[in-house]
Amino acid sequence: MQIVKLLGKVCKNEAPAIKKAYKSISKTANAPKPELPAFLSCDLFQSKTIRELFRPQNIPKERLNDNFYITTVLKKNNTPTEVFFKESESPIPNLQEWKFYDMLASNQYREIGNIAISKDPIRRSLNIESMNSYYNDLYSGLGIREHQLASELLRYENCDFLSLSSKPDAFPFHYKLGYRMESCWKKLTKSSFDKLLANIQSQLNLSLNRLKELLCFSEKENFVIFDELSYENIYRFLMSKGNQTLKIDKNFSMKLSKENLQLFEKLSELQPMII
Repeated sequence: MQIVKLLGKVCKNEAPAIKKAYKSISKTANAPKPELPAFLSCDLFQSKTIRELFRPQNIPKERLNDNFYITTVLKKNNTPTEVFFKESESPIPNLQEWKFYDMLASNQYREIGNIAISKDPIRRSLNIESMNSYYNDLYSGLGIREHQLASELLRYENCDFLSLSSKPDAFPFHYKLGYRMESCWKKLTKSSFDKLLANIQSQLNLSLNRLKELLCFSEKENFVIFDELSYENIYRFLMSKGNQTLKIDKNFSMKLSKENLQLFEKLSELQPMII
């Protein structure tokens, strides 16, 4: 997919929100930080990293250079730094691979992350197959930029929804970005269900009755019908208690809701990446 020409057109006629953001950048180091748009106060964007990342002063000076797109991430002191990204050639049909780089003192590009996204033309959907960030001790916000890129590609490819398979320790991050599970009923043996209850109960430190209030299930004579959406309830409980993950050998199918996709679109109006 080649969209450099499209970007060039946007650069010549930047959206009003971008022009306004440039004008609002503080001219003095001690000036207060510019106000954030009202929509960033919603529950979805309570992440401190998101709120810092999308301040007007974090807009890159230019958006395309040396065949790279340019965006910003945050150093550990919350100051912005430019990173470079572009699509790599993929031998697999309907699979896009994008790589992100920083610039070393030797003027060499160093890969700091990547994301692979597949397209299902029949379902009109994109799926994040993999994503990585390699220097989390140096930068924050790269994962957010990767998801923003995916949301922009969703619109560019004229698809309807964006999905992924989340590892247990990444579930809170994806949940905070607006990804949600959908109802999916599974048939379990009673012994398997009892083992699942015991594992979760030991981690949540809840009574069995209180735990069952978090779960969606129906007990039959010889088996149990269990809705995997229950895991979302469990994670919400864990996050409310300050815990971030559930120790379980399972990945979770999640999808970015239309409502939350619209919020990503607003972020891209402030700091577009490829559109």
